[in-house]
Amino acid sequence: MPHPLLQPLVWPVEVAVRLVQATVRAPSRTMASRRRAKALEAQASFRRRNIGYVFQQYNLLGDLTVLENVMLAQEIAGARDRAHAMDMISRVGLEGLHDRFPSELSGGQQQRVAIARSLAKKAQLLLGDEPTGNLDSETTQQVMDVLLGICRKEQVTAVIVTHDESLTQHATRVLRLDPGTPPKRRARCRWNHRRQRQGGGEGRPRHRRGGGRHRAPAG
Repeated sequence: MPHPLLQPLVWPVEVAVRLVQATVRAPSRTMASRRRAKALEAQASFRRRNIGYVFQQYNLLGDLTVLENVMLAQEIAGARDRAHAMDMISRVGLEGLHDRFPSELSGGQQQRVAIARSLAKKAQLLLGDEPTGNLDSETTQQVMDVLLGICRKEQVTAVIVTHDESLTQHATRVLRLDPGTPPKRRARCRWNHRRQRQGGGEGRPRHRRGGGRHRAPAG
C-alpha cells in the first residue's frame, strides 16, 4: 500500500479545509428538500466516521479528562472503544496522563491530546488546520513526528494546511497555492517514484489538458 500523503498548502486555511471536508452552506431562506437533507446527513455521517481534525486551537473540553476528550470523538462517530482510546493516548506520549484535565497540561501535550482524539475513531483521512501554529519550534518537531509516525503506521492520509515552510520537510507531496495563480507542484509523491523504479506502471499523475484549470481564489 502507498504511504499516506501529506500536503501542506500555503493558501487561505479555512477555504482549503472546507473544500476537502465538503462543507456545504445552505441559504437560510430556502427550505431544503427531503432528498437534499438526506444527502447533507450522509455527508455529515461520512465526516464523523472517516475524517479526523487537528486544529490550531486545541478545542479540548476543559471539564473532561484527556481520556474523555479522546473518547468524545468516538462517541460522535458511534464507535466507543476505550482500549483503542487508551492506546492512542499512549502512542502520542501521554501514558499515565489520561485522567488529567487540559488545564493541567502544557500546550504541546494538549495538541497531542488533539491528535489522539482525531485518530481514536480510526479515521481514514486527517485534516490539519495549522496544527502547530501555537507551538514553539522544538514542540512543533515533536508533534509532527508523533502525528506523521502514527499516520504512516495506521495508513492514514494526512492533509496539512500551513503557512510554516519548515513543515514541508515532512511532506511526501507539497502543493503551493498562491492567490490568483494555479497550484504549483513542488514535489511528486515518493510512492510514484518507487512505482516507476519497480516497473509498476506510470508514476506521473495525469493532467487534464485544455482550458479547464481553476484559479485559486484571492485570499
